[in-house]
Amino acid sequence: MADGRAAVTGQHDINFGGVNAATTPNFTLDVTYHVNVTGGPTAIPLPAAAGPGLAVLAVLGLIYRFQAKRTAARRESLAG
Repeated sequence: MADGRAAVTGQHDINFGGVNAATTPNFTLDVTYHVNVTGGPTAIPLPAAAGPGLAVLAVLGLIYRFQAKRTAARRESLAG
């Protein structure tokens, strides 16, 4: 729900809308959702590729740090 609380089990109507006065004629929007909450909040599972993807990002971070240190050392030796 908008205030951060989970909707209680059962049927709910969610309604929102408004008027866009920037157009001629004015554009009016009125939307209603009828939802049925059947259970409590559950975690949304991550896609199967999330684990390997995070591992690749970690390795790339290590490679970047290694390259940055190597480049700094090379610059120091050339300036020396």
